[in-house]
Amino acid sequence: MIVNKMTKGFFLFCFSVLFSCGQNTVKENVELKTDTLPAVAAPEPQRENFFKEEEQEILKKYITKDWIDTLSDNMYGFADAKTDDEFEKAFWEAKRIMAALEKHIGEEVDGYAVSEYLSVMDSVMSPYKAVCAGECTIFRYVFSIKALREIAEKTKGKGDDRFCDLILLAAGEQGGRAEGYYNFFVRTWDYGGAVVLGNDFCFDFLNKSWKHIQNTPLFRKHVMAVRSICISNMSHPIYMQKKEKVLQEISKILDAKILTIEESELVKALKTKIENSVDGLQFDCENGNCNFGG
Repeated sequence: MIVNKMTKGFFLFCFSVLFSCGQNTVKENVELKTDTLPAVAAPEPQRENFFKEEEQEILKKYITKDWIDTLSDNMYGFADAKTDDEFEKAFWEAKRIMAALEKHIGEEVDGYAVSEYLSVMDSVMSPYKAVCAGECTIFRYVFSIKALREIAEKTKGKGDDRFCDLILLAAGEQGGRAEGYYNFFVRTWDYGGAVVLGNDFCFDFLNKSWKHIQNTPLFRKHVMAVRSICISNMSHPIYMQKKEKVLQEISKILDAKILTIEESELVKALKTKIENSVDGLQFDCENGNCNFGG
């Protein structure tokens, strides 16, 4: 019995030691795993809305709070842009927002009244500019090109500066959405006018824009869209200049090798059409009797 008690005591001692060691091992392993867990990042503080409360109240007459927040993000995008790449990103987002807001506000509203009301925010929302179109029956947002140029001047890189210079040349001080009328076309009324082809303006734009797309991929899609408008306008049947001057500028454009293959085919076809005096063409409209599409 003495041997059995001693044996039993020995086994109880060993079991308690093993159990104690096991507990320490588990505890140490747990502590080790806990120490290696990545720290949870603190959530970034939400940025204050770009617009003051009273400015948001003005916008709310036609624009919902969600869209005001989206506009706020875009305003910060322009304000924070440090490079021409960041500027381009803000520009494309602004184009998307402009088109979406026009649908959001709708075409049933009084375009003149809405543009007059929202234009008080133009200085705050730069480079956005509230305007009306279609005999002022439709509301539109366009770019203030001057404001775009001022933002571009502050960024690193020259791609955005050259782009703004191109759009300023093509569109003037406002516009820049690759739609509507550009300076390739003289409007004599809301829905018609004549092409300036023959005074070297189209050549100047196509030449400068060609150099731009050869030097940088920035804004290429937009520049190509404006080039397409230029060539489309060149094909309009009513011209401010005489036929001889129109053909001279077309030849100058073709000889300069500043067109893509597709663009070149269109301009060659236009040259043939004018040389063959196709019916319906009108020339010298600065001095002649032209109907300007009326």
